[in-house]
Amino acid sequence: MFCLGLHTLFRCLVTVLTIVNAFLLAYLYFGCQNTSHSSIYAARFSFNQSSPVLGLLADSYNSTVDLKLYVGFSGVCYKTTGAMQCTTQVDALEKKFPGIALYDSTSNSTAATLDIVRVASKFEDTVDPRAVLTNLVLILFTFGASAYTSLPFMPWKHVAQTVLAGVSLLAAIMCGFTTMWLHVAVETATRLISPGSMGVINVVAGNSAAAMAWTSFVFTLLVALAAIWLFVKSKRAEQPNNLRAKV
Repeated sequence: MFCLGLHTLFRCLVTVLTIVNAFLLAYLYFGCQNTSHSSIYAARFSFNQSSPVLGLLADSYNSTVDLKLYVGFSGVCYKTTGAMQCTTQVDALEKKFPGIALYDSTSNSTAATLDIVRVASKFEDTVDPRAVLTNLVLILFTFGASAYTSLPFMPWKHVAQTVLAGVSLLAAIMCGFTTMWLHVAVETATRLISPGSMGVINVVAGNSAAAMAWTSFVFTLLVALAAIWLFVKSKRAEQPNNLRAKV
């Protein structure tokens, strides 16, 4: 009786956590595609108003000195002095907010520019949205396999149970890789971009996206452990039946 109750509890755990996880990953993927999801960003890029170098460049930047860029997995939101706007075409922002030359290129062999939009664009290329999309697809496959094994009188349940364990384990590995990749990318940006820009560009990590990514990883790991437990339990239950069949 206890095992039966534990078996049902684990199946409910897999189903509930998979559904919640799918919503988390969907919100993470669509972050910064529109203003309603502008708070879900991996990193925020802005000018350091206390930087002494910024004062020398403020006249060249004009109103762009107030520009703030919120970079998500598949979109960028930006704000100057007006309302916030979002786009998926970062290249268009490079034309709208061009960088400025740090010195006169005619007197130097190599021109150097300070372009906050291009820096944010390179960061967006690093946090590839395809990783989150792959996690979402694996989670949906996990939900499908879990739903199939929960239905009564369905054929090939042992195959579906094996698929559930395998896909959920793969999802946990992939989600862990994506979460750690995001963490490393954000930490690298916050530690290197500011010194590399002479303290002009400031980078702040997005707490909402980080929390959602780590929560998704924990949920995926719990689903994988529960699915593996159900798989082992079903294999042990098949052994007495196989022995009786041989006798």
